[in-house]
Amino acid sequence: MPLQNGYELKGRYRIDEIIAQGGMGAIYRATDISLEIEVAVKENFFPSEEAIRQFTREARILANLRHSNLPRVTDHFEIPDQGQYLVMDFIDGKDLKEIMAEQGAISEIEAIRIGKAVCNALGYLHNRTPPIIHRDIKPGNIKITSGNEIYLVDFGLAKQDAAGEVTMTGAQALTPGFAPPEQYGQGTDLRSDIYSLGATLYAGITVNAPPDGLTRAAGNQTLVDIRTKNAKISTGLEVIIQKAMMLSPNDRYQNSGEFLNALNHINQDTSVADRTILTSNHQDIQDVTEIAFNRKAPTLNDAPQSSRGKRPIIKQWWVYIILFVFLIGTGFGISQILLRGENGEPISADKTPTMTVDAVALSEEDIILTNTVEDDYEITITSTSTEAISTLTKIPTETPEPTETEEPIIVVTPMGGGGGKLAFASDQSGDPQIFLLDIGTRDISQLTSLSGGACQPDFSPDGSQIVFISPCAKSQQDYLGSRLFIMQVDGSGLFPLNTLPGGDYDPAWNPADANIIAFTSYRNNSRPHIFLYELATKSVIDLSAVTAYDRAPDWSPDGQYLVYQQVYDGINGIFYVKPGESKRISISDTKSESFSPAWSNNGDLIYYSQGKNLPSLVGRQFNNMSSPENIISEIKPIWDAVFSPDDYWVAYMGLGDGTNRDIFIMLSTGGFVENLTNDGAYDFDPVWHP
Repeated sequence: MPLQNGYELKGRYRIDEIIAQGGMGAIYRATDISLEIEVAVKENFFPSEEAIRQFTREARILANLRHSNLPRVTDHFEIPDQGQYLVMDFIDGKDLKEIMAEQGAISEIEAIRIGKAVCNALGYLHNRTPPIIHRDIKPGNIKITSGNEIYLVDFGLAKQDAAGEVTMTGAQALTPGFAPPEQYGQGTDLRSDIYSLGATLYAGITVNAPPDGLTRAAGNQTLVDIRTKNAKISTGLEVIIQKAMMLSPNDRYQNSGEFLNALNHINQDTSVADRTILTSNHQDIQDVTEIAFNRKAPTLNDAPQSSRGKRPIIKQWWVYIILFVFLIGTGFGISQILLRGENGEPISADKTPTMTVDAVALSEEDIILTNTVEDDYEITITSTSTEAISTLTKIPTETPEPTETEEPIIVVTPMGGGGGKLAFASDQSGDPQIFLLDIGTRDISQLTSLSGGACQPDFSPDGSQIVFISPCAKSQQDYLGSRLFIMQVDGSGLFPLNTLPGGDYDPAWNPADANIIAFTSYRNNSRPHIFLYELATKSVIDLSAVTAYDRAPDWSPDGQYLVYQQVYDGINGIFYVKPGESKRISISDTKSESFSPAWSNNGDLIYYSQGKNLPSLVGRQFNNMSSPENIISEIKPIWDAVFSPDDYWVAYMGLGDGTNRDIFIMLSTGGFVENLTNDGAYDFDPVWHP
């Protein structure tokens, strides 16, 4: 239950407005009565003793952060049987996602400015003892005020292991497109934030989230050229972002200082000629740069590649471009090389020294010498029909920006969560009945007391009603002889829906149309089919083909599609279809038993259980069906997974103490697992209150 406006928290913080709400808490705009200033209050429900101790450690770490581009915590406390709270400075502003929605792509200058600010913040976080990793940098977490201050917000809470070392920080949820491949299970480090910042800048200047890192790593999708989407962006910035977004952490900038240095020395006057060299032959330009740098260069077509046993040989005659730099005098530190210049024109000689080299005449031994190239120069490459020329240009030296220490004005974003309550079935009172669980307080109320039992609850779009089935003896695939019932969320107003012999079950209320309920039934058929029930007219429509075995429907959040389970070639698989159309599309691996699909509330993901005896949870991106089928969690077994309203959590039925079936929740990316119903009863069919 969210705090009401006017409520005085701890006798000091008056709640003025709910900014955002989730099942594990809420964000409020409040007034510090003592100081007469506006603050932001973040509320969290972590009911276990260990979670409370963890919250205290996390809050203390946040409270010690002082940087002008990061949030600052000014107070933290716990109110027994209510929740834990963080108090932070409050400031109005828009996040980068909102700005992109309003004005489209940001300019290159603004992208560089944002990149520098976030690099400064990351430098501060990554150099803490122990280091702090953000793990969820994305446009929605970059806040920009009316005064153009930039804040990296919602960086979560540091998690400490038993030895007291920070193993990860924050990341309220893994965000496809902005999370690097290693965040899907291999473990993150400082370079994971480098990838996410690069992806954020990519999105800002193209107005498109980049393809998911795991999808790229599987070779199913490549990174589209930035200048293909926005020709106003220089090749220099494009190359920097590509390097930040390399799939292997070893090929990215190794720390935020390197990333910041690249942004500080970027030349925005790059040209079409350089672009032609960069994109006309992706492999060749990678080979050229590998020779010059003795390391892999950023590429546009960056699916995983096998290691090379020796240096490649360039075969195209026009690509005999060899970067060879002569060090003249002393004091010229050289560390970064950027491609530049439509006609190979360097900065004028009266401003900076330049040197032009006929690269065609150099040998492979000369190529190796360019490994000594270091700071403050850039290479300009041009080509004609007979030769390729590289030009060395001195870059004006810039003084590194000092580490920020002043205290910031803070913007916060939601922690995530869900509706705060779960309905589920349990035999704790005899036959299975429907119960309602308040996650914050752990209060459980029994909603039904029907002879023969009740199960499979699902909420109406506004959360005021529940549809369910009865009778129900236990959790099973088919419920012959059952029918659909509707009641108010408090258990009152019970009434049955029209039925026919055979059994109606698996109800799924359309989230976009309260008049429609999808369900499974054997009515008028010896095989299970999926039907639509129209409440207003009490009419029923059969959606399945005559010979189909279809079960367990779930809606897309816009109510336009149904995902469901179908027996195909003797194996249960997951498909989706648009009601009224015959074309169905396969989602799951056709060789694996898959069942119980669930659609995320943002429409991006479809999760389902896979495996016969001890199923794991797997998922696939709906908006990218060419993406691989991913294992979400190594925990087994997982049945009947459902997303929380904001997709931060997944609730599911699992095994408590190894044998008993209980309701669990975990992050929708896996991890932070908690048993909600460790009561000795048989608990199943969880569904989140919207």
